[in-house]
Amino acid sequence: MLFLVGRRNTYNKHLKAGRALLPENVLFEEAKVFDKEYIEYLEHNELELAMNALDDLGLLCNAPDNFWHQLKLAASNMGLTSEVQRFKQIQNT
Repeated sequence: MLFLVGRRNTYNKHLKAGRALLPENVLFEEAKVFDKEYIEYLEHNELELAMNALDDLGLLCNAPDNFWHQLKLAASNMGLTSEVQRFKQIQNT
């Protein structure tokens, strides 16, 4: 059980670090929806859904490379190899 809590904390750490790299107040309504979804999913430990909402928010906000690096680390820790590759591609463009 402690193993799962530790992994969840690692996912949370990377997702929150990524969110911290985006503007605090988003301007577009669509971005506000993604930001709200991210927070709700995170509160309910729906970490993959939180990552997906954060991914959408990052695309809308023209996120910096380090944002994509944080999402890549979260995806890697979750075992989501296709997402790791996608975030790596976005980070390198």
